Amino acid sequence: MKTSQGTLFVIDDDSKSRKAVAALASSLKIKCKAFASAEEFLDRCDSSLIGCALIDFRLPGMNGLQLQERLRDMDSLLSVVLVSAYADVSLAVRAMKNGAIAVIEKPYRSDDLVSTVVEAMEHSDCSRQPFAQHTDDCRQRLFAHDLHDGAAQYLVTAIMYMENYQHCQNLCTEEARIAFQDGMQFLRRSLKELRSFICGTYVATTAASIVGALEDVVAQFRDRLDVELIHDPQLVQPGTQLIGAIYRMVQESLTNAWRHSGNRKVRIEVRQDDGELCVDVRDWGMGFDVEKVDRGRFGLQGIRERARLFGGEASVASAPGEGTCVSIRVPISPPTSQESAAVALSDRLLPLLPCS
Repeated sequence: MKTSQGTLFVIDDDSKSRKAVAALASSLKIKCKAFASAEEFLDRCDSSLIGCALIDFRLPGMNGLQLQERLRDMDSLLSVVLVSAYADVSLAVRAMKNGAIAVIEKPYRSDDLVSTVVEAMEHSDCSRQPFAQHTDDCRQRLFAHDLHDGAAQYLVTAIMYMENYQHCQNLCTEEARIAFQDGMQFLRRSLKELRSFICGTYVATTAASIVGALEDVVAQFRDRLDVELIHDPQLVQPGTQLIGAIYRMVQESLTNAWRHSGNRKVRIEVRQDDGELCVDVRDWGMGFDVEKVDRGRFGLQGIRERARLFGGEASVASAPGEGTCVSIRVPISPPTSQESAAVALSDRLLPLLPCS
């Protein structure tokens, strides 16, 4: 048998069956963990696990078929094998339609169980490879966007303040002093963020709530824009990764408003609608013809791609003389003890530096 990196998870309320399967797995040098109920297993399970889930049909509480469906809804990479002491054709057919590798009867022969588990483990390993590549690609893209929306934008802003300082006729004036201090502030902020990337401690925002994150963004633009923040007081809090993504999308939208709108007034509206978090960033500036703007422009591309990678979408509505509205819609993902590997997409340093 080819060595697998996965684990055999046995979910069975019969302690003798659990011990017997664990002993068999040990003899095959397969890692094995056993659980007496579906609920106990789900408490310690996340969608990044690989291997085989050997699930008994009849379990206290959530039954085996319901557990299989829950794993499917989680986009789990585990291969599922269902076992039962009671032959039931309709349940077996339903399990196979839901993607089970096999349905086997108790008491099962050791040879049958071994061959089925080996097949399931190998299937999980093969499924993991394209998923891992997709996740790495997503990490790389979001890492580039994080550098563009964060440190690169801070550096550009610092340069603008420093150029303003340089153009002051008298460098001892109050205007020159403020320009110099503001430029230095953004240089320090970009250096701090770059260091966090290098040390592997980077997070887009430390705010614990979506409103707190947006208040942090608004504070960054306090001297450049008049921003009104309107939000639903009963917002369901999403996970920390989604909060960070919204933070960056709104930050980029405000940066664009500051640079291109020609108007200081901006309004951010946040609400939830049918399981989605909806964020609109609107300005009353000069606007532009959306059809004439390159869709590959890195800032707008980053907003769209972040939304898409979190299962949502972002759109831009604008017209000359009518201002601009960036609309973001993403499914609300409540925080969990271990967020999905497909969502935690910006936690690794990659040798990629975007152009501003």
